[in-house]
Amino acid sequence: MACRHPLSRRRRRDTQGTALSRAIDGRIGTITDAPLPYDTPFTQLALSTLEHALRESLRANGSSIETIHMVFGLITTGSGIAHAVLVTLAISYERLRAAAESLD
Repeated sequence: MACRHPLSRRRRRDTQGTALSRAIDGRIGTITDAPLPYDTPFTQLALSTLEHALRESLRANGSSIETIHMVFGLITTGSGIAHAVLVTLAISYERLRAAAESLD
């Protein structure tokens, strides 16, 4: 069974014209059914993102890293494709923090 791109399920349910889909397609290309390699190690950027996500989780007294913590990690690393997409969509640390606090 071939591995699928992590966003492929969301993309099928989403409309083609959304800002998120356009931003992702513009940065990494469209989704294909090509399998992902199993031996891909974490990059330094991925490890940094996970570290930042862990810090956000600990800051919120969490016991696990949730999706919101990963987004904070992506914002605070300051580089990478995901960070660039978030910046393109005008998502800043401050706006994300305000949105997260309004959910609590």
